[in-house]
Amino acid sequence: MRLVVDTNVLVGELLRVKGRGRLADERLELFIPEQMWEESQYEIPRRVARIGAKRGLSVHESSALTELALGAIEANVEKAPAMLSFEPVCACASVVARGCRAQ
Repeated sequence: MRLVVDTNVLVGELLRVKGRGRLADERLELFIPEQMWEESQYEIPRRVARIGAKRGLSVHESSALTELALGAIEANVEKAPAMLSFEPVCACASVVARGCRAQ
């Protein structure tokens, strides 16, 4: 199934173990527009810093989570040129996060 993911959904899922597992699902082809790709590269370290401060993560733990999330994007999500259009395949707003299946 081909899905275009939104930055908020992508980043939120990348920061969760289950989310990274969902993103690695071989049945999914994930795309993100170039501008959102760049936004996610900025947003992940920012959110990890906030999570680290709240949960008392060490600098090493925060850095490891950031690298894990950025690596998951590289491995599982393709940049889509802004000019491409995609047909929606599911009515769910956050398909990956909620595990929605196309019918």
